[in-house]
Amino acid sequence: MKSIIAGTDFSPRAASAVRYAAALAKDCGASLTLYHAVVLAGPHRSSLESHGDAVDHFLISQAKADAQLHIESLRLTCGSDFNPSIVIDTADDQASGIAAAAHRKGADAIVVGLRGAGPISRKILGSVASRLLDSPSGVPVIAVPRHARYRGLHTAVLNSDLSQFPAEAAALASFLAPLHPSLHVLHLSDSPDADAVSLGLSSLAAAAAAAGWANPVFAQFSADDWVEAIDDYVAAHLADMVCFIPRPHSLWEDLFGNRLITDLAFETIVPLLSLPIASN
Repeated sequence: MKSIIAGTDFSPRAASAVRYAAALAKDCGASLTLYHAVVLAGPHRSSLESHGDAVDHFLISQAKADAQLHIESLRLTCGSDFNPSIVIDTADDQASGIAAAAHRKGADAIVVGLRGAGPISRKILGSVASRLLDSPSGVPVIAVPRHARYRGLHTAVLNSDLSQFPAEAAALASFLAPLHPSLHVLHLSDSPDADAVSLGLSSLAAAAAAAGWANPVFAQFSADDWVEAIDDYVAAHLADMVCFIPRPHSLWEDLFGNRLITDLAFETIVPLLSLPIASN
């Protein structure tokens, strides 16, 4: 990773994600950019547009002033050398804004904060982080719970259906190479014994070794609550991150589907990494 962009709305919850991004950037030797979108949408959009560019300029100027105060506050915990660049622009929503900014800057990763939500708001509103995690844009996304602190990346858990494991292992190894974590591969299945026989643990280990992973751990089991199962595994193995490879999904799934990555985004105890790769 050479360039990281972190989204912020200048709130304490966002500050936690920015601190994580700053520590990660320092560990990787990467540059850090803070991003904030001034969202001009909703029922008052037409009245704002009637004032031309004056409102845009005012709101962006105010956001720049807020960003400077945000950075000064963060220096108390990030260190006096904390001096990220800042990108502030207008967007229809925070998620699409930061994704577009990441592409423009050629960023290697997006870092955003996670926030909890009730079951109704999960279905209707979701969150910036959950939309970015489950909507592959070509840029890896790291979503950080408020309590999480970066203290190095020692153990990464990859949740995989194993169908594209060689490509997943290679992509993850390339992305996390500067941090040298150990790898745990977690396969949740309705019939784990049958999967183990059909897929062959030896071939999986060989694919992991070819990607550069030394002594990976493979775990397969079923559970009634897969979110709880992942959280329990993470806690038991003191893992630092859970990694997913997001897949494109249908309009029906967008409207009614329950997907593990978005459900976990509201309850995870460690940061989540969504790492898009090209499908075979």
